[in-house]
Amino acid sequence: MWGYPADGPELAQACRAWGVPLVEDAAQAHGTTLFGRYVGTHGAIGTFSTHARKLICTGEGGFCLTDDPALADRLRPLRNLGKPPSGGEFGTGFGLNYKLPALAAALGRVQLSRLNSRLARRSLILEKLTAMASEISGLEPFPISRGRDRVQCAALPLPAPVPDAGTRPLHTDPAVP
Repeated sequence: MWGYPADGPELAQACRAWGVPLVEDAAQAHGTTLFGRYVGTHGAIGTFSTHARKLICTGEGGFCLTDDPALADRLRPLRNLGKPPSGGEFGTGFGLNYKLPALAAALGRVQLSRLNSRLARRSLILEKLTAMASEISGLEPFPISRGRDRVQCAALPLPAPVPDAGTRPLHTDPAVP
């Protein structure tokens, strides 16, 4: 969640044992690694978002990764109006118009070249925030588990509220106009 990877190798192994293809949601995990392997490459398909709030932004949309040529051939018609990889004027099956425009692709390629520097900056900010948060009593930064590198999330769970402490919603407080 939010760039914090699940246990990809274990999930991939379980899915293989059950005969179920693993589709990894790596929407916010561009550049994140898990035990030295990029998130989105542990399963049959890795899916990424390129929405405006992501590290690699093309305006909207996303992309899929696979190292299975047969699966790639099945995915291509889905994004090109059902047209087979060999081309043709009309689709032969189900498909939508999810092709990436050339200008958006160029934007994504430029941002991809800056990914490492953007990840380094986020890591530096995360380190500073974690150090500042550790000075606040009762605030514990979310631990980053072993094997996860370049994780892009920061969660600071707040301590549980004290029961019957007289707290109430701010809008009902008489001191607030």
